[in-house]
Amino acid sequence: MAQLLPNLERGVGDVVSRRAVTAAMAMTELTTQELLNMRFTQAAILAAAFLFSSHAFADGDAAAGQKAFSRCASCHATQAGKNGIGPSLAGIVGRSSGTAAGYSYSNAMKNVHLIWDATTLDKYLANPQGVVHGTKMFINVSDPSARGNIIAYLSTLK
Repeated sequence: MAQLLPNLERGVGDVVSRRAVTAAMAMTELTTQELLNMRFTQAAILAAAFLFSSHAFADGDAAAGQKAFSRCASCHATQAGKNGIGPSLAGIVGRSSGTAAGYSYSNAMKNVHLIWDATTLDKYLANPQGVVHGTKMFINVSDPSARGNIIAYLSTLK
């Protein structure tokens, strides 16, 4: 509308007074401010949703996660330095991807440079190939509750 106002003022100078054009421009500025306020509010809501969603993983049940981890144990050990088909998951939370000592990672995992926090682990466990195309891991955990519990359990491993 602000782009049309100069044209309106020129094209119908006798019909639309400068005062009406100025009033219309003032309304446009108010609308712009309201839009900025709405954008800020939306951004704040999205940020809060992100922060609270990442805390949901930390609220998982570690005991239930240890049970759910049994399906992972055929490939992954929980003792430091003991690698199997997959790397040891001892100390995984906070570790950089592709860095467990003594494990032969895929090039994809070596070069992706992720930090294994609750959010990254959740995305990876839901769809390993989608997060790290070319990873050796081929099993996913589709249930969000089970993922949260497994992540809570992994957080206890040092």
